[in-house]
Amino acid sequence: MQISDFLSYYFRYLIGPLLFLIALLLLVRMWRILRLQMKISARPATYFFLLRESLKDESFSPVRLFHTNLIGSSGSADMRIRDKGVRRRHAQLYLYDGSWFLEPVTTQTLVWVNGKQIEERTEIVNNDVIGLGTTKLTLVDDRKYLHEDNDSSSIEYLTSSTGGQAFSTLILLHAFYAICMGLLLYTLPEEFIPHRGMILIYSVIVIIFSDLVFALFKITLKQFNVDIFLAVMALYLTGFIIQSRFSFWDLRASSENLESAIQARVSGWQQICFIILVGLAMALILSLIVANTRLLEKLGTVAMIGTTLLLLITLIFGRGQATHGAGLWIYIGSRSIQLTEFAKVGWLIVLASFFKTRPPLKVQIRFAVWAGVNFVLLLLLPDLGSAMILLPVTLIVFTIMTSEYLLTGLVLAVGAGASLIAYQSMPYVQRRIFGWISLWEEVNPQNSQIVYALQAVSRGGAIGQGLTRGSPRAIPLASEDMVFSIVCEEMGLIAGFAIIILFFVIWLAGITSVVKGRDGFSASLTLALTTAFFMEAIIAIGGTTGLIPLTGITLPFIAHGGSSLLAKFLMLGLLLGVSARREKKAYRKAPVKEAEISLDYRDDRQAY
Repeated sequence: MQISDFLSYYFRYLIGPLLFLIALLLLVRMWRILRLQMKISARPATYFFLLRESLKDESFSPVRLFHTNLIGSSGSADMRIRDKGVRRRHAQLYLYDGSWFLEPVTTQTLVWVNGKQIEERTEIVNNDVIGLGTTKLTLVDDRKYLHEDNDSSSIEYLTSSTGGQAFSTLILLHAFYAICMGLLLYTLPEEFIPHRGMILIYSVIVIIFSDLVFALFKITLKQFNVDIFLAVMALYLTGFIIQSRFSFWDLRASSENLESAIQARVSGWQQICFIILVGLAMALILSLIVANTRLLEKLGTVAMIGTTLLLLITLIFGRGQATHGAGLWIYIGSRSIQLTEFAKVGWLIVLASFFKTRPPLKVQIRFAVWAGVNFVLLLLLPDLGSAMILLPVTLIVFTIMTSEYLLTGLVLAVGAGASLIAYQSMPYVQRRIFGWISLWEEVNPQNSQIVYALQAVSRGGAIGQGLTRGSPRAIPLASEDMVFSIVCEEMGLIAGFAIIILFFVIWLAGITSVVKGRDGFSASLTLALTTAFFMEAIIAIGGTTGLIPLTGITLPFIAHGGSSLLAKFLMLGLLLGVSARREKKAYRKAPVKEAEISLDYRDDRQAY
């Protein structure tokens, strides 16, 4: 056994378990924060409530408020008012950027504030009176009774008390990276030994720049979600390690073109380093913009148009690659870009723009038309993988933000019908399904990738064969679609489970932000982003392991791909930005002169 094989073999007992320990520490920390946040948020919006007065029997009753409240006569309304003239979906009352806003659902609904009819979104403050039918609702702002040891301090205490755990996780992550890259550098094939110094420098730059960006996030974002960044950092460093392994091992070249092949591998690896550095910088800048401004909310229409244009441009000018059947790449000289990856980001912004509150039916129909057109474009490309990600993400966000369960069931039925039509009319879908169905019966061109991937996972066992000791040559697209199988083969199933846990941590962190979110747009976008990350990972891993048909989806942050990696860093910036938003006035002492509510309504009942 050569020295390189010897080192790789024995370090396998450390690499996979170390990554699993990192993922486990993040999961435990995130679970504790989520549990506390759910206990706090199980109650209504703290320090705010409505005082309801019925003009029929002159009775008074307090009404609790949540961050988004649908007022109407429907049984599904958060605040049910069964008065004459009150529609099933009458008005929306929601907390946005620390202030309460009232908005009629349609132009036909009659809503008054302090005796004046309103037709658009209107801010309401302490003691403002809302009129609907024969009911008066008075907003009560009790923030003058806000204590210094309020609920938010509990989260801050837990976060600070587990800060040492986050620091320990960061140290372990550095140890994992140092061991893996050190092993790769020490066992570097002789063809690349002249480039060893350059590879070391670039590897150090990646980790130092990651630490710098982490420190800048901590300084610039007061509500910086450490867990999301550390989980993503563990993922992209694992991806950088495995892509470095692909770059410098199993070199296929004849003696005539060996030098050019080596140079191409080195250049490709440098490009990966550059994409990570640029992606981190973009994520930092974007998160600062999103956290400190409301610019993103104004880009809904731009995102709608841009998403459709990106898909149309890809449909017209896109071409396939030697290893890919779908025409998803736009070539600019020798470089290529996959615009559909950025179209997915635009889709998530549009989704949050439409469903930041419960929109009326006509707005839902408008979104359904737009979504239907874009789904058709995805199928024409064809890009079945993107459709499989965006459809469940859309349904999850729509269901949670609107509670329209009947419409969700209808969409699922329509989606099932569309899937059947796609299967009957699109041969490539039939080939994918046939390969999946025949997986355990025979090896054919449609399922050979999955068979070889499963064999690699089996060879790896629990702790893997050792970094660089796998057989990626046996698997087509090993560095892209099937990268999860190589991770399991060389780092073990324990590393594969760690990757799944890391994506689950990101989703849990997003759910925590949604639970404590005080404006609908931030909650909707956070839910969309984290669900998209998790769904993409599950679909990629499911396709690799034969649980679902192959879709062409790659594992985020780990698989090879420039456009995909940049798009994921953009999503990271959006996620960290909306997660860091804090309500400027919601839980500070109210700057109101008259703190106590007045029950003197004078005689303005005629206005209603």
